[in-house]
Amino acid sequence: MVKKVENAYPEGSEVVMSLAEQLKQEGREEGIIKGMEVGMEKGAKQSRMNVARKLLKMNMTIEQVADATDLTEKEIEKINEDLKA
Repeated sequence: MVKKVENAYPEGSEVVMSLAEQLKQEGREEGIIKGMEVGMEKGAKQSRMNVARKLLKMNMTIEQVADATDLTEKEIEKINEDLKA
């Protein structure tokens, strides 16, 4: 395939390298975007967990905290256990 491109274009390998560099850059950009999305999701979850801790300290039930934070009851129970430790 590389040979075909080299034969079809006088620039040959320069075209292939430019294309490879473009694809590499696109891959980097996609990786950065994906990393940012994952980081934002983790940050949002951490924030909900912090709110859950505060609500548990205010003596709200596990069900109420789960409803308010969109965390699972199992996650709230774990946070509650950590608070008691």
